[in-house]
Amino acid sequence: MERRPATRVPPQAGHTTGVPRQAGHTKPDDGARPQAAARPGERIDDYVVGSPLGDGLTGSTFLAARTGRDGHLRQVALKLCDPARGVVLPWAARLEDDLDPRVVRYEAVGPATRRWSGYWVTDVLRGEPLDDVVAGAGFARRLRAALDVAEAVAALHARGLVHGHLLPHNVLVRRERADALAPVVTDVGVRLRLDPAVHGAPGVAARLYPFLAPEALDALADDPARVEAPADVYSLGALLCALLTGLGPGLAEGERTGAEIARSKARRAYTVGALLEPDEPVDLERVNDLLQRALAPRPGDRPTAGGVAEALRAALLIPEPALP
Repeated sequence: MERRPATRVPPQAGHTTGVPRQAGHTKPDDGARPQAAARPGERIDDYVVGSPLGDGLTGSTFLAARTGRDGHLRQVALKLCDPARGVVLPWAARLEDDLDPRVVRYEAVGPATRRWSGYWVTDVLRGEPLDDVVAGAGFARRLRAALDVAEAVAALHARGLVHGHLLPHNVLVRRERADALAPVVTDVGVRLRLDPAVHGAPGVAARLYPFLAPEALDALADDPARVEAPADVYSLGALLCALLTGLGPGLAEGERTGAEIARSKARRAYTVGALLEPDEPVDLERVNDLLQRALAPRPGDRPTAGGVAEALRAALLIPEPALP
């Protein structure tokens, strides 16, 4: 089979992004049985596969090595997309160096073969999922983390790009300082192939269905490329709901299957007052209003990702930048 060259995307200097979890960790079991996508020592285009880093919803991630221009080996993260679990979209190579520091950068995007539906290469990100990192953090700090994610998604939308399955475990966080979190949105340009029989099962559905818009649940099971920008806004609202209440939308009454969660999301109201710390300068009314609008069942009733970011800045009482 003829191999097409990978598409090169210049990486940002000093930026380390792209591994679903820190080395030695794996993502939560998604209910699908992992497949051996590559073997240590195997060469894939310019990259030599090393040890596995983890198995996620759409494929497997490996450490890999590539000889740099200076002749030295450079360690990168290589993710192979399993054709049964995900699809790499043609625009993945448009993740440009100057897009946004909170969006993963791709050094290379490779073509589909008989073994995988595509691959992508990034620098190595040593991080943990956002919902793990903010455990124990104050209300306003959680809002600031959500604001970073919303601004990253708004930057994607401004380029005409849509994430499509934004989940807590594909927002990874580096701790730059004890009081500062640096979220990075990963798994961009790849879409989950949703299998209701697998992903809708008890014990699996709670990690997926609460964060996906009603229309995204249908599209991901049929044609993953059809997911549009309002679905990302719903996911932002669901992520915010989970950060501030500890539960994703549709989980408050103990729903177990994907079908149960999908039905309940259409009728639930969300409030977050129980977690508000009185000494935090936060406008709780704006937060509750944002949750209701972002989680609207109909796509046309939701704000834009930029509108989510604007509402979060207002809730945090952050003044808008002055016009020049």
